[in-house]
Amino acid sequence: MQAIHAKPRQRGFSLIELMVAVVIGMVLIAAITTMMVRQDAVRRTVTGANDVAMSGAFLSDTFDRELRSAGSGLTQGWSDSFGCSLRVAQGGTQILPATSAWPAPFDAVPTTIRLAPALVHSGAGAGGSDVLAVLTGAGGISETTATVVTGSSDTSSLRLVNTIGIKGGDLVLLSRKGLGCMVQEVAAPFTGGTAVDLKFGGTYAASTIDGLALETMSTGTASARLSLIGDATASRPRFQLFGINDQQRLVVLDLLRFNGSTTPLVLGEGLLDLRFLYGVDTVGAGQVTAWVSPASAGYTPAELTAGTTAAATTLSRILALRVGFVARGDVLERTAISPGRVTMFPSLPGLAIDRDLSAEEQRMRVRAYEIVVPLRNAILTSPRHS
Repeated sequence: MQAIHAKPRQRGFSLIELMVAVVIGMVLIAAITTMMVRQDAVRRTVTGANDVAMSGAFLSDTFDRELRSAGSGLTQGWSDSFGCSLRVAQGGTQILPATSAWPAPFDAVPTTIRLAPALVHSGAGAGGSDVLAVLTGAGGISETTATVVTGSSDTSSLRLVNTIGIKGGDLVLLSRKGLGCMVQEVAAPFTGGTAVDLKFGGTYAASTIDGLALETMSTGTASARLSLIGDATASRPRFQLFGINDQQRLVVLDLLRFNGSTTPLVLGEGLLDLRFLYGVDTVGAGQVTAWVSPASAGYTPAELTAGTTAAATTLSRILALRVGFVARGDVLERTAISPGRVTMFPSLPGLAIDRDLSAEEQRMRVRAYEIVVPLRNAILTSPRHS
């Protein structure tokens, strides 16, 4: 009889083998988790650092671009115009001086804007940051001023020695020492040349603005000066306020309302603080010899734009601005990664400014930046270059 063979028994994993497999799996899971956590931390670090670097580069470029051209078309007649109250009407309605407070964060800035290439309102912004006023023309033809013929102005026109380079639609600044400044628009059609009578008309033309009448600009012995500052379409002058709002955003306000709005425009985010220092030629050498706080005696906005010869001279000797700001990234870490305090202008004893960070801000990438921007129009009219 043939023997019957039993089927071999199937064996599974032993308990020891299962335990070994579980341990190996747990080690692999722990290793993969650690790698993922580290990768995420690296990604967050790189992203945060990139955010801060990009913010710093963008803001540095913005201030460099705006400040280098500050005072274009305005500085050549500085002795007659610096510090004058600027009067502008749009569509027959007065917009400068403003008839109500500026919107935040500029509500602490005086509603009367006085002529200056760059003027710092110390501590007037959100959180005690500074507000910067920058006035820049965009004439693009000549940086010289023209003298208005004495006794030639009336309610809508005046006379110049020549009108070469002026055309209909151009915006001009009229300034008379001790009287004030006003913006007017050249009536279209007009092409400068042999014609010497300049007639005004259009959106920015007005016979009287805030009590200053056009016809009085050429009366008496001290006549007005005329500067071409651009037009309302292709080459717009930039009369602007820069500051930080309570959302930590850099915003700008167009004082001439070319876009028809009084709402500040957002330029950038992640800005914790913004401060400025004046680079001043204190001895008339044509170069910066000292850095001065805009809150110092003699350099406050009211003192610099007092309208006196001394004030205008001091204002003309501001040849550069030192810009300091604190930028942050958008990535919020789990723990603090930034110190509790950052310092702007650390290389200037007595002028350094500390910014304390909140607990939440310490969980972000934070960096202080500093740039120096020359005011080239002021430099060109300084004693060494004049």
